[in-house]
Amino acid sequence: MKPLSESIAELERNERQWQAFNVDGHCVVSAPPGSGKTKLLSTRIAFDLATHIPAPQGAACVTLTNAAASELNRRVRALTDQRRRNLFVGTVHAFALKEIIRPFASVCGYPDLLDRKIATNKQVNAAYREAVSEVYLRGEDTRNVVSTAKQHLTMLATEDEWRRAGPRIQKVAHRYSEILATQGLVDFNTLIRSALRMVEENSFVRHLLVSKFPRIYVDEYQDLAPALDRIVRLLCFGEKSKAILFAVGDYNQAIYGWLGSRPELLKELGALDGVTKVELKVNYRCAQEIIDAANRLLEVGGVEGTRSGGSVEAHYCPGTLLVQYNKAANSIARLISKGVPPHEIAVLCPTNDHSARFVNLCRQIDIPAVDQGSPYVSTTFTALIEQLAVWVVHSDDYSIERSRLLLEWKYLQEEVPDGLDSEVALLKVLRDTQPTESASSFLSRLMSSGPGDESGLLRPEDETSYVELRAMLDSGGELAQWTVSELSERGRRNGQVQVCTMSSSKGLEFDYVFIMCANDGIIPHFSSQYSAVKMAEDQRKFYVSVTRARLETHIYYSDRSEWLTTGNSRQSGPSRFLRQMRLA
Repeated sequence: MKPLSESIAELERNERQWQAFNVDGHCVVSAPPGSGKTKLLSTRIAFDLATHIPAPQGAACVTLTNAAASELNRRVRALTDQRRRNLFVGTVHAFALKEIIRPFASVCGYPDLLDRKIATNKQVNAAYREAVSEVYLRGEDTRNVVSTAKQHLTMLATEDEWRRAGPRIQKVAHRYSEILATQGLVDFNTLIRSALRMVEENSFVRHLLVSKFPRIYVDEYQDLAPALDRIVRLLCFGEKSKAILFAVGDYNQAIYGWLGSRPELLKELGALDGVTKVELKVNYRCAQEIIDAANRLLEVGGVEGTRSGGSVEAHYCPGTLLVQYNKAANSIARLISKGVPPHEIAVLCPTNDHSARFVNLCRQIDIPAVDQGSPYVSTTFTALIEQLAVWVVHSDDYSIERSRLLLEWKYLQEEVPDGLDSEVALLKVLRDTQPTESASSFLSRLMSSGPGDESGLLRPEDETSYVELRAMLDSGGELAQWTVSELSERGRRNGQVQVCTMSSSKGLEFDYVFIMCANDGIIPHFSSQYSAVKMAEDQRKFYVSVTRARLETHIYYSDRSEWLTTGNSRQSGPSRFLRQMRLA
């Protein structure tokens, strides 16, 4: 049986997956953790390409992250031999830039956008600092100015909303945009807002996009920023000629409110005329006890597992944060001594500072651990570079998926080249690299051999990651002394406990999960008590964290909350979320 037929047959065994797969028209799928949404989405895309979308038309699948795009690309390619040049699978930002701004900016009156580079985080922060210093006097309290300006820009604030924020907030936002423009830079939010204006103001743009992409698929719809939600609705519901929408997501896993997303989006979409809503009810990942505990947290029902057993336990650790760390580390050491692979163990922390401190403790007692947020944020691009370093240093390790790395390297480029030239050039670089070579030199030779700054073929998000990594590895950078060997240690996930923040754990899964600092005031954050919206998001973030585990979730709290950035602490009890789960 061919791969696509096998995948379809597997969907048929789940009544609700099968129902969603067979919807003829707009479909919104509510998918709880571990419910197989990626399998459903990739199978539906491959099937539609084979049966419903005649060439040269294609389809667009929009994802939140590059990692999700890479995984969907891999799965779709494994299911079908369709090779459509009009098949887009990528992030929100890549879709706005590649499919809207580049083709239409000049004719729609925005030619200057084509000459700008994507600003790095460092450049964005510098532009905001300059804008704030111009608008506010030295000594004034400006702690919430930048976050408020960012939120209003992302949420497409109305003039009334800007007015309520205050004229100086709006002036900071305006000056920030001007500063980036004078430097020949643009941020991702500006790109998406510009793409929305082009689609809203020009019917021919809408018609051409629908002709090119008669079917649009969206992963994690609840996390879309308002501008992309409006673009999708214009293409799928706004004209006589409409694209068909297939969207998946989960209201209860909406945890990116600071990016402008609203969990209600998925519910609103499902309530539109002509939309079929399907709720998946089977969690294939978690054992039943974990599902039950998570359901109690959000007071949801109906989600069932396929395996009995499992456990969720709360551990009280009197004293300081270090007591929590030591107790969790000892439990992890016992699991490893019993034969549990370290990479099947995750430690989830409230902030990057907590993650870094826990990794330091692990290394002191010889537990192999890697901090996914330090010394730089892990992205699809940085992860691929690290894995290539692992290939060089551990060439005898046959657990390395070499064919997958070659495919990811090829698809790192926006315009995928025909033939094997890209892969051959990469293999030559890997063959000629020694573990003692500087990481900076290794990165330069990699990028010169194929995609990168020299050829300008990187996707916009990857180009930003490249620039930031380049600055850290070059002379004078924080990691200037790193060799290829040290880069490989960062990338060698196998054999190391994975440590990351709760927010960045979304989309991951492990056998055992340890959640740290579950004290009221930290989880949920003390500021959330003043906002029902923030409190609800903190609750959903905890739900996501608990459901990363297949077998066991362990949660730690003490009698004091500690803030590592300030050194302050105060008396506190267990998180209210533990009480809601009847664990404390």
